[in-house]
Amino acid sequence: HWAPTPDPPEGGWQIESGPLESEANTDSAFCLFGSFPEGPDLAVNHYSFHQHPNLGHHLNFYLHDEEDTPPEGVAVPCELGAMNGGQLVFEGNTVAEDGSGGAMILPEGMAVHIDGGQKFYIESHYVNYTDDKQTFHDYVNIGFMEYDAVETWVTSFTNAEGDLDIPPQQESVTIIDCV
Repeated sequence: HWAPTPDPPEGGWQIESGPLESEANTDSAFCLFGSFPEGPDLAVNHYSFHQHPNLGHHLNFYLHDEEDTPPEGVAVPCELGAMNGGQLVFEGNTVAEDGSGGAMILPEGMAVHIDGGQKFYIESHYVNYTDDKQTFHDYVNIGFMEYDAVETWVTSFTNAEGDLDIPPQQESVTIIDCV
């Protein structure tokens, strides 16, 4: 473990996946499956992730409705984007020197709606550029607020346009209309 992992917000969760093993000089992805508790809907106002600061690439949190998945709490190798039917709700890129990554900490009164019992998976992506096998642990912190106290419901928007064809020393502009 490379740095202390912050505790989750009071009343929140910390989800650990690992140990995750990546062979030398490989690009690896792992998916950890789980679900929120059955019962009332939830209001999430905090998401943060903690991953190896040099070899971690991203830790994304998806909601899904797939029936045929690995057991909950077990991280398994998976292909990036293998479950395109999942809804990306929390994206985490840009790992800092302390292992912390993209956090969503919403202002008071704002939250993301999650159905009670909703299934999720966490996609961990690593680029092991070393000549040695590496072992990792990932941590996701999730915070909740009182459902009835939410004034504004929010959701995430992600554009991961990867089909870019830009010649060297040239510029390009992409415009996306949100409707």
